[in-house]
This record gives sequence, structure tokens and C-alpha cells, in this order.
Amino acid sequence: MGARPPQAMPPPDDALPAIAQRHDFDGFQLVLRAGGDGVTLSFLRDGAELAFDRRSLDPGVGFALLDAFLLASPDEPELLLVQSRIGTAVNWDVFTVRPDGIRLSAELSRRVHDAPDRAAVANRLAAPE
Repeated sequence: MGARPPQAMPPPDDALPAIAQRHDFDGFQLVLRAGGDGVTLSFLRDGAELAFDRRSLDPGVGFALLDAFLLASPDEPELLLVQSRIGTAVNWDVFTVRPDGIRLSAELSRRVHDAPDRAAVANRLAAPE
């Protein structure tokens, strides 16, 4: 308990909350904006910022961005893997990065949600289903 599932559509970029933290990763940044009853995550690469996830939080429940990385495959869309903590729960989420936007992949997220680290995430995604 403590967190509600991610909302399907993030707010328009001009409606993003103002309190922000930038997190640097390999070749990109994630921007965490807190405001109201939740947080918004944005992907920043090559000067372009795109909001891709909004998490509503119950009062008193914290959110922390722990890790993120990209996985590329020649035949598949690029994957953005994000590890976060909501309250005391730590998990990974997988997002597909396409020219038309970044979307949560519930199926891939289920496969890796409890992985201990990046290597385990990559191994689980590479393994046949």
C-alpha cells in the first residue's frame, strides 16, 4: 500500500510541477518533479525533454529514483529501465522508447520488477519467456 498505479497519461509539458531534481545516467537524464499528490518523471536527451510517467502518492509516502539505463536492440524499440522506491517498496519498470513517445510495458515490467540490479534486469529480458 502507499502508492497508486502509474497514471496512463502524464500532464502536458507546460503543466509540469516546478520542483525538480535532475539525475544523470549514461547518455541521458531523468528529471523528477514533485508537486501536488505525486511525482512526474521526464526523459531528457539531446536537449529534448519528454514527460513519460506520473506517480500519485498517498500522503506521507516518499518516492526516490534509484537507477536507470537504456537497452538497445537492433530489431526492437529502445528500452528505458527505471528503478524506484515508493515508500519501502523497490522495483524496476520498463518503458519502450519510440518516436511517438515513451510508454510503460506492463509485460516487461512484470518480468523484471524485483530484479536486484542492472545485470539481473538485462538477463531476465534476454531470457526466453
